[in-house]
Amino acid sequence: METLEPGEQPFHLVDQRQQRIYKRLGTLIGHGAAQYYFDACRLMSEPQGLATRSHVVAHILREVESMIRQSLMPPISSGDAKDGGKTVTCPCCGEPYETGTESNHCRQIEYIVETYQWNGPNAATSGWIDRWKETAQRNKQTSPARWAHRHNLDAPRPSDARFEYFVEHMELVFDEILHRLEITYHDVVGPRMEKLLKHDPQQGAKILKNRLPNSPAVIKTFFSRLDDPRWLKPLAKGGYFSSPPQPTAHDGVVLVPRWPQADYLKRMASTPSPDVQDTVGEILAEIAPGENVYLRVDLIDIALALRPSNALGWVKRETERINLETHLDRWPSHNLVAIVPHLAQGEQEEAALALAFALLAVFPAMDEQTRRWGDDLTIRVDEHDYDELLRQVVDMAGRQKAGVAAFRGLCKLLDQVLRIVHRSSDNARAEMIDGSGRHIESIGGPPTRIQDTEDKLIWAVRDAAETVIKVEALSVAHVVKELEGYNWKAFRRLVLHVATSFPDPSLSTRLLTNRASFDYFSQEYQQLLECHFGSLPPEAQAIILGWIDAGPDVEAYKSGWQRTLGRTVTDAEAREFADDWRCQRLLSVQEWLPPDHLQQLERLKERVEPARRKEQESLKRPKVQPPPDPRTADIDDIVVFLRKNTDEDFLTASGFHNQLAVAVTADPERFARSATSFLDSTPSGLWHVLHGFHEAAKAKPSFPWEPVLELCDEALQITAKRHDDCGSEARTTWADVRGRVASMVNDMMHWHSKHVPFSCRKQVWKLIQELASDPPPDDEGTDYGSYADLAMASLGNTCGLALHAAVGYAVWVKSSVGEHWQGFASAPEIKELLEKHLACTSRAIRAVYGGNYSRLAHLDLQWARQNAAQLFPASRGHTDPMFQAAWLPYIACSRPRSVLLDILRPQYALALEVVSDYDSVRSGVENPHKSLADQLMWLYLTGAIGMEDGGFVNRLFIYAPDGLRASALRWIGRVLADGDELGGEVIQRVQDLWEWRLGEAHRLDRPAELREFGYWFASGKLPEEWALEQLREVLEYACPANAAHRVTERLADLAPRFPLSAMRCLSLLLKDRAAAQGLARSRHTRAILKQALASGDASAAHSAEEEINRLFVDCLADHTDLLREDPN
Repeated sequence: METLEPGEQPFHLVDQRQQRIYKRLGTLIGHGAAQYYFDACRLMSEPQGLATRSHVVAHILREVESMIRQSLMPPISSGDAKDGGKTVTCPCCGEPYETGTESNHCRQIEYIVETYQWNGPNAATSGWIDRWKETAQRNKQTSPARWAHRHNLDAPRPSDARFEYFVEHMELVFDEILHRLEITYHDVVGPRMEKLLKHDPQQGAKILKNRLPNSPAVIKTFFSRLDDPRWLKPLAKGGYFSSPPQPTAHDGVVLVPRWPQADYLKRMASTPSPDVQDTVGEILAEIAPGENVYLRVDLIDIALALRPSNALGWVKRETERINLETHLDRWPSHNLVAIVPHLAQGEQEEAALALAFALLAVFPAMDEQTRRWGDDLTIRVDEHDYDELLRQVVDMAGRQKAGVAAFRGLCKLLDQVLRIVHRSSDNARAEMIDGSGRHIESIGGPPTRIQDTEDKLIWAVRDAAETVIKVEALSVAHVVKELEGYNWKAFRRLVLHVATSFPDPSLSTRLLTNRASFDYFSQEYQQLLECHFGSLPPEAQAIILGWIDAGPDVEAYKSGWQRTLGRTVTDAEAREFADDWRCQRLLSVQEWLPPDHLQQLERLKERVEPARRKEQESLKRPKVQPPPDPRTADIDDIVVFLRKNTDEDFLTASGFHNQLAVAVTADPERFARSATSFLDSTPSGLWHVLHGFHEAAKAKPSFPWEPVLELCDEALQITAKRHDDCGSEARTTWADVRGRVASMVNDMMHWHSKHVPFSCRKQVWKLIQELASDPPPDDEGTDYGSYADLAMASLGNTCGLALHAAVGYAVWVKSSVGEHWQGFASAPEIKELLEKHLACTSRAIRAVYGGNYSRLAHLDLQWARQNAAQLFPASRGHTDPMFQAAWLPYIACSRPRSVLLDILRPQYALALEVVSDYDSVRSGVENPHKSLADQLMWLYLTGAIGMEDGGFVNRLFIYAPDGLRASALRWIGRVLADGDELGGEVIQRVQDLWEWRLGEAHRLDRPAELREFGYWFASGKLPEEWALEQLREVLEYACPANAAHRVTERLADLAPRFPLSAMRCLSLLLKDRAAAQGLARSRHTRAILKQALASGDASAAHSAEEEINRLFVDCLADHTDLLREDPN
């Protein structure tokens, strides 16, 4: 990362060739070479740079060229020099080569080119080898040595046109070398690494550092294959474990890299050898993970594989680091929890406790608005891990070495929590605001509620105190002294619990005669009093009985009630409180009371117990007849029970209403026969019966409908009357019954009409007519922002539901009369009802017409045509509320039909004018512009409309933004994928549309929509060669393509017949790094590569080899094993 001076702007490479060279240097040679080159480019970009810029830049470029040669030449072994040290043998491959100055610089270049077979016909044509050799000849203007060194005492050479030509020459050489290296990378480094792994580690580490490319691919491959522990120390000395990678931001995305060395260290940590364990432990202790979350998890795994003593150094550093953070990523914190028992089992209890308490630390949460610390807690780990850590610390309290430290640490942690939660900064103020432990009824009992952090710690301190006493790590006196060092009620209760669990007469006497504990009278004090009052000295008993005789502080009780409830306590209420207070305490010690106090207790019980009984009686409900089981009881018994019991709260609480609805749903025939018997029920009872029939219609619609429809009719008559003569609460209840009937009739007509006998036509229409007489909703001023809002409004009132049901009724009648249907002339009642509400100004009612317009046209095309202008008033503009109320439901719910397009051409044209308002966030039917585009695409596919100038399709793609155009093309792709075999005419229209859009994208330079061709291609419905050619063009122009995984799968299917085309498309797909991350390792990618290598097509095989090397270089996937397979 470059260091910037104040006010200095960061430098970025703009030239594409420079970007390419920089990237390839980093991935092929190493980050060091890339940094050198980056600085050279930066110096060249400065308009008023150094006077010596030509010399400095030339030196840098010379170093870069030297680093490339050094990484490609085999290492020199001192024992192999011959003929005056000019000829040496490569210890990796055994091939001889010469060393020296200028002439041997050229020979090194020749050796590299010949060894890696870079001298093919293309090399001779481009002349790049000759250009590279010129860099070694000092008499040439293109030699970096000539430009780098001074000439006697002359001034620095100017950065003129000749110098720029030199730089251009060097960049051309770098670009060609690195391109050749990239496409043959595994062939270059693979064999050398295999031989390197067999080297002596001392020499091998030097070769790895100085003679092999220090690239990510080399490092990853080397460490993935290394299993020899002898390499640990040489590699550590070479710095391979000292600088792990850190997260980087790329295009707004944070990339967290893996560290290949970690996997090698894991394998070595599992080695039982003590020496190896010691070495890994030393290395581990020096690794700083920084912000790399993956590395932190890897280091934890290494520590778990080591013996605890060897992991100690890392644990101490990790503990120090944790203490500097307030929150840990969940993944590392979860893994860290496993370190604690690992250390404890290895007798490293001190380190285990230090780590555990670092993870258990708590902090006050900050209010983001006031930026002040609140009384809520923040913990470093999640709750599950927190509970597990507490359990581990309590377990360590049972160890002789760690028990005391574990117990004391938990006490300190609880004190910290109480200081935060109860906002106390010192013990002197604790009594004033102490609410510690208020949720725990009895510390000695099991947890009875979901615990917060405070409660969990109280239980943990209790368990740790009991444990250290049982293992004799501390005496009872020492534990009590430790707990009494904290002036919180929770700690005082813990002391009382310890005294009860581990009896000590002197301790019990001291605690029971403590006035503060007596006044608080916690469960623990009461338990200690009940157990040990009889064994107290007489003077101690007298003190306690004297406190009971004195009674409570009545004035404090009165003031407390006045402060919290705002009312004055009467003298009688104060006496009742005092009597109850004394009675409770005397009952705790009644076994040891003297006669006078026994008599006092009896008098108190006579006064207190009647009041308690009266209070309990007031809470009891009057006895009622238990409800019958609706599943088995006789219908008459159920009806009688409903008539006698009108207590809605009881019927609901007992579950009878729900049971009744379930019984009706399960056996509708039995209840249908006596349906009208339920008319005398309460509104809630009748509602649940109707609900049962409604649910039954969904599951078992073939039951007797006549009595159920009669029940609905009578219920509507009752609700109409009750609207007039019941209070507001009753009207709401009976309105619910009316709404239930409306919902049931609507669903019946739309979903279950074929099960309703046509003989019930009059009954059904009577219900619809009655429901439609309800007033429409007054929605003036209501903002219906979407189709969903309008749909909810139209279904949220009985009038709207009735009109929905009327349309379903019309469809039912039409299907029943069959060919005799003559439009609304066959059902004039429907026409009369529809036209009655046609002029209604309620937009919720207008939405019913819009959403059902396609059905209405199907029922009576002439009526739909005649009323289209009134329903969809296009003349008022697209912002007109009534137009929107009809258009939004229509475009969302209607299937595209050419006849509707003919009727509503002005409305479609009006909608097209505003498609530029397309909002990509709203999806599905919520987006009217997308629904419009989908309809037009369907009409185009069916041949109803074409692509003529000024037509709907043409205007759609002219007015629509990128997102909507892409959505339209994506819809066609999905139709292709989901549909059956399509006819030739449809396929031709699809191809014509695509070629038009491709040409327009090139003409207007708008490639975004072309990415949707991925869906088209993946469908497999288009001509194969045409589809491959179009995909290639899209990827070259608009990469990446959407649906990349499906595209790759389709390419794998086509690879046996078109290996070269499939390979070219795959290479273009993988150019996008985001797509390559997901595609590189897929089985379809591997299948394409394998098929290209075995195809017999030299171009396809060469392309596959290059792509395999690129994936290997970028550490995306290792398919190099395919290069070693026999293609035959």
